[in-house]
Amino acid sequence: MTNIQQIGAFLLLSALLVVFSTSCSTARGFGHDVGHAGNLIENAAR
Repeated sequence: MTNIQQIGAFLLLSALLVVFSTSCSTARGFGHDVGHAGNLIENAAR
C-alpha cells in the first residue's frame, strides 16, 4: 500500500466510525422522545 492509499483508508474508516457512532446516539435519543410522547398520551387518556 502506498502512503496515499493508507491515508485514504484511514479517512474512510474514520468517517464510517463517526457516522455509526452519531447515528446510534441519534436513534437512542429518538427512542427516548417516542417513549416520552407515549407517556404523555397515556396520561392524557386517563
